Amino acid sequence: MLEPEHGLIVQSYAPRRQAHGRMNADGWGAGFFADGQPEPARWRSNRPLWADASFASVARVVASSCVLAAVRSATAGMPLDKTATAPSARGQWLLSHNGLADRSILGPHPHAESACDSAQLAAHLFEFCLERAGEFVRDLGKRDPRRPAEPCCSPTGSESSPPGETTPSPSCAPAASSSQASPITTTRPGPTSPTITSSTSPTAW
Repeated sequence: MLEPEHGLIVQSYAPRRQAHGRMNADGWGAGFFADGQPEPARWRSNRPLWADASFASVARVVASSCVLAAVRSATAGMPLDKTATAPSARGQWLLSHNGLADRSILGPHPHAESACDSAQLAAHLFEFCLERAGEFVRDLGKRDPRRPAEPCCSPTGSESSPPGETTPSPSCAPAASSSQASPITTTRPGPTSPTITSSTSPTAW
């Protein structure tokens, strides 16, 4: 997180690939698994990572083979407390969401750590089943009224189609709306930790 050339601390003040904002100064979080412990430990803060001297002093003596970490650039109107900072945790799972989830479509969850959209999304996913996260996100996209209408079938039938029937178009596959198609990263310990990889958040310790 601290030593690599493009580690998370550098991503906090000079991100290489970021569509919105110039830095990630609204908090940071790290979840990691320690040998012999069934559930991960977490360290989160609503301060910039570069300003947290206590973490820098401890990180050099902490090691883990499984880490999920993130820095935050808060969406306007979202809370700035540390409970809104990734990663979220439930049992053996850690989850980090990067993007915006429409809370009016998602709906509130009574067990969410924060009113923040990412915390609400995490609570819903933990309850739904993280192994089926893709199914949940696709369903959420279908409920978005801003999602463009897509044709359900091609306008003309193929030669192999019976008379009066049409051939399904490849475009019929469910597609999440742009407001919901945000990277979600999940992890838990094990030889093959299930992960939906985020393209923007380094996770090296």
